[in-house]
Amino acid sequence: MTTHPTTFENIRCAAAALASVVVRTPVLDNADVNTLLGGRLLLKAENFQRTGAFKIRGAYNLILNLGPEERARGTVSYSSGNHALGMARAAKMLGTSAIIVMPSDASAAKMAATRALGAVVVTFDRDTKRSADVVAQIQSQTGRIEVPPSAHGQVLAGGVTASDSDVRAAMRFAFGHFKIMIEQGGVVGLAAVLNGLVNITDRVVATVITTVITGGYIDTHRFSH
Repeated sequence: MTTHPTTFENIRCAAAALASVVVRTPVLDNADVNTLLGGRLLLKAENFQRTGAFKIRGAYNLILNLGPEERARGTVSYSSGNHALGMARAAKMLGTSAIIVMPSDASAAKMAATRALGAVVVTFDRDTKRSADVVAQIQSQTGRIEVPPSAHGQVLAGGVTASDSDVRAAMRFAFGHFKIMIEQGGVVGLAAVLNGLVNITDRVVATVITTVITGGYIDTHRFSH
């Protein structure tokens, strides 16, 4: 299995570099929820972040660490929305160009917003092609540097897994207790707490569990299902 190691020092350097770039988003806390769960749960509201998700953090940090010659070559990645916006914004801020490979059935609003930030959008049919193959072809033809959504030490943020039913239950829980709509990907951390994959009950040391909230992929129609 391929690993993408990072270190605490890498994280500290990234935090310093991002301090004046990203929004210091609020952390939500609810005493009744903490009592219900038997521990303390903090929700990091990254739906208030620039471009609406945490993805700009990793994309900016990776591009920032490219050399001048690499930035001159430009960047490329794949995404159906949040990473596309974060990378497009980061590339524009750091004076390089971006090509984003997006599925042809991705949100039209996401595509338009990505283009509005100066990125070139290349679409593909997800039923007949793999995004990784399209990215690899663009790289071989242009020499661009890939800025993956997560598979890189300077981009990577930890994650956990949860089933579809767990995710739906967590979305309902967040709406019922916090009155916020959270997209599927952004609610996975909360789902992991609710289904017991991450246990916060009666913790003595690690009593504070934080999950990241993003909302870019959810709308009222999808949420109703």
